[in-house]
Amino acid sequence: MPQVFFNRKNCIGCGNCADVLASYWDMDSKDGLATLTGAEKRGNNYILEIDAGLKDDFLEVAELCPVNVIKLR
Repeated sequence: MPQVFFNRKNCIGCGNCADVLASYWDMDSKDGLATLTGAEKRGNNYILEIDAGLKDDFLEVAELCPVNVIKLR
């Protein structure tokens, strides 16, 4: 299964991820940064396994991130 890696520490809070895929991304009202719903924190990354059918949606989100903190593997 594909995995999404999100480095929240370097997020700038632009909101593109939440605009495109609101069912997985929220903007935190306290610090204004994105949160990947259901992800597990490991070191500096939040990691979420996704269904293969969602891969293209997450690739779009990763491409729209201006600071490249979202990766798929």
